[in-house]
Amino acid sequence: MAAARRREQSSDMNWKRYRLLLGLMMTLIVTHASGNHVKCQCPNIRAMATGSSSCSASESNGQCIVSFNEFDLELELAARDLLQRYGQWSTVSFIEFAASDSATGAASFSRSAARTLYRRNPIRVMDQIMIYALVAQTQGDASRMDARKAAQVHAVLRGRARQLGRIFVEGGRRYDNNGVVVALGCFEFRRPELWGMYKSSWSNSLNNNQC
Repeated sequence: MAAARRREQSSDMNWKRYRLLLGLMMTLIVTHASGNHVKCQCPNIRAMATGSSSCSASESNGQCIVSFNEFDLELELAARDLLQRYGQWSTVSFIEFAASDSATGAASFSRSAARTLYRRNPIRVMDQIMIYALVAQTQGDASRMDARKAAQVHAVLRGRARQLGRIFVEGGRRYDNNGVVVALGCFEFRRPELWGMYKSSWSNSLNNNQC
């Protein structure tokens, strides 16, 4: 009787452990699945993409371009040059981060890296996300884009760098004014005939088409 009772208790404990392990595995699977899909869609053209890392999206002159994962350095520098050529500032800061912003290392544009950049200078965060938002446009035909419109948006970001940078890295009430939207890990802008967005893989807008 005692031996049978011990076997029954042991079987019950094993079943509880199995259920606990199964629940943990399901949590990890759901977390992994929800944390690695970023939705990006242009507002007017029916073109949408889903990727495993940050995205840059642009809609201009009837063309929608969505770029995922690795942003080519040449495109990033082209976006920076556009801002420097047509904007109010001759120097626009930019840091080349690793392709995957979901990594935790200092070399990637993770949330931790964005926070560090914000603490150093909020303007640098604004420069970085504006450049990222223009990557898709420079991947297409940047010569057809009215760069002065993008420069106007950049001026709005810089003028409210402390407020908008805090929203981008810490969250809270999103900013939505004058065609500029900033939420946790996400930034988009809209001007006549020009729309752009940058969404990080750690944004709270992952399941939204835009920010």
